[in-house]
Amino acid sequence: MYQQQVVHQQQAMDQEASSSGNGAASMSKVFWPNNAIQRQENTTGIPDHVKAGVEHLSGMEWFGWHFPELARIVTDNAIYTKVVHLIVNRDGAVEENLEKIEELTLDEDKAKEIIEAAKISMGTDFSDIDQDQIKRFSERLVELVTYRESLGEYLKDRMSAVAPNLTALIGENVGSKLIAHSGSLVNLAKYPA
Repeated sequence: MYQQQVVHQQQAMDQEASSSGNGAASMSKVFWPNNAIQRQENTTGIPDHVKAGVEHLSGMEWFGWHFPELARIVTDNAIYTKVVHLIVNRDGAVEENLEKIEELTLDEDKAKEIIEAAKISMGTDFSDIDQDQIKRFSERLVELVTYRESLGEYLKDRMSAVAPNLTALIGENVGSKLIAHSGSLVNLAKYPA
């Protein structure tokens, strides 16, 4: 009963606003609901937060006890996590995995350096339980890295569609943060140069 009354009052207010010639009210009913910026959720900061989480949880300290040389060779946390996920322990850094390590590091020399460092590593040994935990932990981190990459692609696609000129000038990350800070693309357009 109450819900029907509220809906009826809202419809009456909408009809009154649109018939009164009030441009702002009628514009908000017609134009704003179709605006992609108004409808989409704010995902501008999520890739940065995920990146910070991966950097914080990369496992460099934990896996560093077992294979400390890897952190010196692979400095990017996302690549480090993917390499750890692939090799699980330093015994997994063998010639058979050279191509896979090369794909992850995007560098043939680094891949060879990892394999050579694994042969002479001074790190402590891991038990089977530790290896299982490293495998699970690295799987989760690889999922986070993949999620971050997909969010980055989503942001790039949305910004190219919604604000191509802004994206071309300052990039999708800064552009999306600027739009989010101003509240909408329309609000950003209203600001003086």
